[in-house]
Amino acid sequence: MQNMIVRLTPWAAQRILSDYIGLADGQITVAAIRQSLRDVPGTEFHTVSTPTFPRNGVVVDVKSALIDPGGFDQIEVRFNNDQDLAIIVVDRDGQVVVR
Repeated sequence: MQNMIVRLTPWAAQRILSDYIGLADGQITVAAIRQSLRDVPGTEFHTVSTPTFPRNGVVVDVKSALIDPGGFDQIEVRFNNDQDLAIIVVDRDGQVVVR
C-alpha cells in the first residue's frame, strides 16, 4: 500500500472554511473535507515530498492521485497545521471515501 501525503492548497482551504466552517472558527474538519469532495470533486491538494513521491508542492486532486493509475492506494491529508489527518481512499465501487 502506497500513501501520498498532501496538504490542502491555500485556495481549497479558504473555500472550505468559507463554505462549510465559517471563517471565524478557522478549524477545518474531516466532515468539511468530505463535503468539499462531494461538492467539488476537483478539490486540490499540494503534495508533501516522501521517498515514494519525492516532489514537494505538486498540485493534485483525488482523480489524478488515486483514480488514474498513479500507484497510490490512499491519500493522507494533513490539515490544521499538520495537527489533523484525513485518509482518502476509493472503495470497491469506485466511490471516494474520506475517513
